[in-house]
Amino acid sequence: MKKRFLKRSAAITLTAVMAASLAGCGNGGKDSQTAAQTKEQAVSQPVSGETTAQGETGAEEKAVQEKASGEAASGEPVTVSFWMAAASEERNAFMEEIFEKFHEQNPDITVEYLGVPGDVAQFNQKVDMALAGNEAPDIIQGTLTAGYITRGIPARLDEMYANSELKDRIDEKYTDAFRVADYVNGNLYAVPGPMNIQMIYTRPDYIEEAGLEAYKTWDDFFNIAEKTTKADEGIFGYIIRGGSGGAEALEKLMYSYSGITEYFVDGVCTLNDPKNVEFVEKYLGGYKKFSSADDLNKSWTEMSSQFQSGKAAMLVHNTGSGQANLDAFEGDQTKVAACPYPASTYTGKITVPDATLNGYMITESSKNKEAAWKVIEYLESPEIAGGYAKLTGQIPAPSDAQSQAWIQESPYMKVASDYINDANTVMTHTPAYLPNYTTIRNDYAQPAMQEVMLGMTTAQEFLDEWARLLQEDYDELMK
Repeated sequence: MKKRFLKRSAAITLTAVMAASLAGCGNGGKDSQTAAQTKEQAVSQPVSGETTAQGETGAEEKAVQEKASGEAASGEPVTVSFWMAAASEERNAFMEEIFEKFHEQNPDITVEYLGVPGDVAQFNQKVDMALAGNEAPDIIQGTLTAGYITRGIPARLDEMYANSELKDRIDEKYTDAFRVADYVNGNLYAVPGPMNIQMIYTRPDYIEEAGLEAYKTWDDFFNIAEKTTKADEGIFGYIIRGGSGGAEALEKLMYSYSGITEYFVDGVCTLNDPKNVEFVEKYLGGYKKFSSADDLNKSWTEMSSQFQSGKAAMLVHNTGSGQANLDAFEGDQTKVAACPYPASTYTGKITVPDATLNGYMITESSKNKEAAWKVIEYLESPEIAGGYAKLTGQIPAPSDAQSQAWIQESPYMKVASDYINDANTVMTHTPAYLPNYTTIRNDYAQPAMQEVMLGMTTAQEFLDEWARLLQEDYDELMK
C-alpha cells in the first residue's frame, strides 16, 4: 500500500499581528484600477490526472543530478527555453524586459521566452505536443499537478532548493503546499510563484453601527452577519456564492472554521467531520436570513456588484479584487476593509486554503538544469518577484519581496502579507492529486449545495456523500 505524504504540523502561538490586523483589518490603496475592471482571479484545478506510482529510485535520482551538469556550468553559451501559461501582452512585455536584463548579467545564458495565452487546458495541450516531439522547454511556469509528476514532466528540485538561499527566503508553508502534489513521497517539483491570498472584505461602518467590533473568530463572523442584516433595506450580513464556484468556496470556508488542515487523516476523509457539518449548517442556514434570496445562483460578478453597491457587510474573496473594492468606495477606509479569515474557535488558528500551485518547474528533459535553476533564482529575486506580483495583483512568495513599498503601502496587500506569514496562520492541504477531486466537486457538490440551501437535504447528508465520493477516489488511488 502507498502511504500519502504527511505534512509537518507547526506548533503555533497566537501573536499580536492577528489582533493588529483585525483591529482595522486593512483598507486603502492608490492604484488606478476601477471597480468596473473587477476580475476574479481564480485558478482552475485539473479535472483529472494520471495517477500511477510517483517517485524516483536512487539510481534515477543520481542520473538526474548527473544530467543537471549543464553547459552553463562550464561557461559555454547556453539557451534556456521558458514557457509561461496564461500569458498576456503586459506579462509578455515584462518577461521579455527582465530576461534581457538577465542576459546582460549572465552573457553565457540566453532565455528564449514564449508566453502562451489561453487557459490551463490549452497550455497543457501545447506542452503535450512539445513532449511528443522532444521539444519541451527547459522551464515551465504554470500549475503543478500530480498528473505532471506521474508523467515525469518536471524534474525534482529538492537538492537544488536545499542548496539555494531560496529555502531561507520562502516560507516553508508555501513549499509544503507544492509537496502535496507528490502525494507519495512529498518531493518538490516546483518553486512557488506569486499567490492570491484569501480575504474577507468588510464594511467597518456597518459593523460599528451594529455596536460591534471587527471579528476575530468565526463565531464573531456569524454574530456580525446577524446584527448587520437589514433585509427591509436590502442589506445582508454576507453573500453566499450559490452559483458556479460555490462548492469550492464553501469547501475553503468550512475547513477554515473547523481548523482541520488535512482532508485525509489515517486514510479517512475529514470532509464530513462534525465541525465542518456545523459550519455548513450555520453558513447555508443563513440563506434568506442573513444572505439574500438570489444567492442561490449568484456568480462572482453578482457578488462583487452587491458588495460594491453597499448591499452586504462582508464579501469573501481574495487579494485579486482588493483594488476594485477600494475604488468602489473611493478609498474610504471607514467603508471598506480587507481582513484575514477569522480564527477557528476550535484551534485558535487562522486556517486558509493552501497556496495556489502556480510555480516554476524545470522539465526532466532539460539538458540545462543548472542554467535553468539560475533563471528561477533570478525570477525569485526581490525586485523581479515583487515586480511580477505587482503586475498580476498577487503576493510574491519570497518574504523579502513582500517588504517592498507597493505592498506595505497598500493596506489590503499588507494585511494579506502580514497574516499569511504569521505563525498563527496554517494552511489546509487540498487533495488536488485525486483523479476526480474537481469532477466530484463540480458534478456532485455544486448542485447538492443548492439543495441544502433549499432545504431539500441536510448538511450532514450533503457532506457524508461528498466525503464518500472522495474516499472512494482516495482508496482507488492508494491501492
